This record gives sequence, structure tokens and C-alpha cells, in this order.
Amino acid sequence: MANVFWTGKLSFFAKLLVNCNCLLAWILGNTKNHISMKQRVRLGYNAEFTDDVHDYDNKGFAHYNRAASYLLEKIDVRDKSVLDVGCGSGILSFILLKKKAYRVIAGDISNRMLCVASSKLNKQGAIYNNQIKYFGLDSEYLPFRSESFDISTSGLVMGLVPNQAQMINEMVRVVKSGGGAACAFYTWA
Repeated sequence: MANVFWTGKLSFFAKLLVNCNCLLAWILGNTKNHISMKQRVRLGYNAEFTDDVHDYDNKGFAHYNRAASYLLEKIDVRDKSVLDVGCGSGILSFILLKKKAYRVIAGDISNRMLCVASSKLNKQGAIYNNQIKYFGLDSEYLPFRSESFDISTSGLVMGLVPNQAQMINEMVRVVKSGGGAACAFYTWA
């Protein structure tokens, strides 16, 4: 599996904001209570703090879709079982299905985001309903046996995870020998 780094263009101020947010998440995640940080992320995406999350796809679909498409561009998922960690509204999961993944497990810490993803799929009809399942999960402690998937993926979630190394270790643990893990994340570059 090829190494993939999304190099999408951001304005200077957008890059500064994104990188400051990632730095803040890293600092808080490493100096504060991890459980509290995860709870804040969960509540945020469940729309407990703001209504902005209701426009998640309207405001960010093009950005997240481009990042997910780039992440998966050179990855062959045809007839493979794939785990999408931090699936959000399902953008990456739907690309996996369109690329003919055999089975997609879409997981997120936010029940609201899982409902949004499921609702979007239902609007498309029953085309993929037997190929995708949704799970509430903590990306640092995946509730699956070792070597359960051919591939694990995650799109732009790392800045929200307190222990990023633990998340990557878990994504690798659940992948079968010869499989791969692919993550998209914001960088300082």
C-alpha cells in the first residue's frame, strides 16, 4: 500500500487555524484527562455545544470528500473488508463502497454522526445496505478482534484523538497480515 499524504491547498490563515487546533488538541490530550477530551469531542459532534455541526456536510463536504478521495486514490479496496475509524458523516465510507469494498464497518465516537451517515445511505436506496454496518467506538480501543479487516482507514480524525499512537496501533492490530492502514491528517507543512 502506498504512503499517502494529502497536500490540499489551504490559505495561510486556514492553515494557521488548522495547525493551532491540532496543536491545542495534542497539548490538551497529553496534559489533561483523555476521557474528558473524548467526551468533549463526542458532545461536540452530537451538537451539544453548537448547531454548526448540523451543517457539517454543507460546509465541509468538498474538503472532506477531496481528502478521502486522495487518501484512497491508490488503495485497492475491491472485495476487501474495511474499517473506517472516525467515519463522521460517512464520506470516506461511501467512497469505499463505490470502489467496491466487500464490507465496510463505519465507526465513530458520535452517535449523531453515525445517524447522519446511516440516513445518507438510506437516501441512496438499498444499494449498499448489506455491505455497511455502523458502530459506536473509541478509536483508541477498537472493539474488534485482531486481524479482522483487510484494511483500516481514517480521514482527518487524528487531531481529535488524545493518544494518536494508540489509535494507529489499534488500526494496525485489527488488520490482517498483508493488509494495510491509511490515515489522512493535517500536517504542519
